[in-house]
Amino acid sequence: MSRRQKLIQRWRDSPPTEEQFEKIRSVLEYYGFTFRFGSSHPVASHPDLRDNPSFQMGEITIPTMKGRMVKGFYLKRIIVALEYLGVFDI
Repeated sequence: MSRRQKLIQRWRDSPPTEEQFEKIRSVLEYYGFTFRFGSSHPVASHPDLRDNPSFQMGEITIPTMKGRMVKGFYLKRIIVALEYLGVFDI
């Protein structure tokens, strides 16, 4: 199992209260997400999420604290998106 797979498995089994944005970004980009910056928060989008009504326009807004850390609440939403995409078939 790769480091990336171990990381997302840890997120799923016991989500931390905070996680580094760069780790989340790396995982999401690996699974085909693209990022848009320029507004107050980074926005990750994936074309396959457009079919899910929980994710408006296939996007996830990821608020960060001082541009570095993401709260566990938002990480749980990312986990839901990854589950929808079938990433957790590890």
